[in-house]
Amino acid sequence: MRGHRKYTLPGKLLEGIRQEIFPERCPGCNEILFAKEKEKGFCQACAGKIIYIGDGGCVKCGKALTDLTQDLCGDCGKKAHAFVQNRAVYAYDGPMKEAMYRFKYSNCRAYRRVFAKDAWRIYGDWLRNLEVDAVVPVPMYAGKERRRGYNQAEVFAGEIATLMDCRMERSLAVRTKNTAPLKNLNDQRRKKNLENAFKIRKNGVKLNKILLIDDIYTTGSTLDGVTEALLASGVRQVYCLTVCAGREKHV
Repeated sequence: MRGHRKYTLPGKLLEGIRQEIFPERCPGCNEILFAKEKEKGFCQACAGKIIYIGDGGCVKCGKALTDLTQDLCGDCGKKAHAFVQNRAVYAYDGPMKEAMYRFKYSNCRAYRRVFAKDAWRIYGDWLRNLEVDAVVPVPMYAGKERRRGYNQAEVFAGEIATLMDCRMERSLAVRTKNTAPLKNLNDQRRKKNLENAFKIRKNGVKLNKILLIDDIYTTGSTLDGVTEALLASGVRQVYCLTVCAGREKHV
């Protein structure tokens, strides 16, 4: 019996088909991008409203600063964090609020490519110089992840790990409690809510430095909770990267 010959479509043709079925959309408004907008990743209307934090962030938590003559935001001037440093790509404001909602809840996982591309453009040197042993996403409670179908932090972390040519330890950190949403809790209740919420699995590899990935930085309670668990397991340093961070409140 003669064997079947396998045929593979050329890469450009495959990409063309993908674009026809799943055209690139602007994360800010979810409208299909024109050809000239694809390099930017956002449509022209949204691009003018996006705030890239870059060097305008708190050197500790990455939050967009109100006073650019300062290095630390008001919060980080008052309290310590377990992680060494967080960097955030965008301010959680304007079109990015809707973008993050769709990224988290509406299966708009394709946005990860734009977010990671911007992260690499802005923080590529910083990420390369970290020389981390692994990229670790903030874990989602298992039941919640099954219902949603994915963990948005892991989706973003996978793109970052590829750009860094670094392995991703997707199962290293585990969320053991279905914690309540943190946005309406004060600092004391946030800390109580996250007590013993994370555990670290042994992977047989000594990890000294970790890049921890999450979607939105608000107060740092979640990053601190995972970092504390990682440090207790023997990790020496934890750096963080988030898609967005809130803006420092005016005082």
